[in-house]
Amino acid sequence: MASRLKPDAAIAWGTLAEIALRENKPSLALVHVAKARELEPDVTVWRVLAGRALKREGRPEEALELFVGLSPAARAEPGVMTLMAECYGLLERPRDAAAMYVAAADSDPSRGEWAMEAALWSERAGDLAAARTYAARAAGLGTAGAADMVARLGS
Repeated sequence: MASRLKPDAAIAWGTLAEIALRENKPSLALVHVAKARELEPDVTVWRVLAGRALKREGRPEEALELFVGLSPAARAEPGVMTLMAECYGLLERPRDAAAMYVAAADSDPSRGEWAMEAALWSERAGDLAAARTYAARAAGLGTAGAADMVARLGS
């Protein structure tokens, strides 16, 4: 109803897209989020929503294309790197996900969650030395699960 009353309100279209995703209707979500992106093209959350719908449809390459050219600050917004990593995983490209999180962790060494993700994705990519390094950093920052990973990976 809100989209009919105020069709130029991106939040209404984005909300419809989120509801469609929750109902497992990614094609419909893409229609709604396209309208939100048309109204607010610079809002990263609409890219994330579109990316989630594309990923759900089995189109991870297209989802990743939504994030090409984003600034590091925009990539640090909630959900962006997580979605990108999931897409890299679906494409069997764990090295790309690891490189993304390694760069993020190195850009802000105080972010334990990024160090932990760098460790996890480095391990998936087969780079155990990097996995140990970032797991140790995450453990030092008190990140949940990091101490267990350090113990599991050994020295």
